[in-house]
Amino acid sequence: MSLATIITALLVLLFIVTGASKALATSRSRTDAEHFAIPVHRFRLLGLFELALAAALAIGVVVPPLGAVAATAAATLMVAALIYHRLAHDQASAYLPAVVTFVASVALVTLIATS
Repeated sequence: MSLATIITALLVLLFIVTGASKALATSRSRTDAEHFAIPVHRFRLLGLFELALAAALAIGVVVPPLGAVAATAAATLMVAALIYHRLAHDQASAYLPAVVTFVASVALVTLIATS
């Protein structure tokens, strides 16, 4: 199993969990939506995007160009997440999941591009 496949699997799992939580508008996701001043219906759409992103990443294992595009979208999404954390005046520790996901996404794009 390659490093790209392992990173992909972890990102897929992450986006399935976070996307489903947002799409189903769980109490945690409603609290997060309120914290970031995002209407719940838009947060649910974000969850659907994350689920689609998970699917694209998974398919990208056999269609590398799609995997690269999906990983680039994931990195871009994490930049947006970091901006929202900043706007919400969150503590530095709240940024960590987005930073780690950003780094993993960029690493995946790099691995796909160089293979």
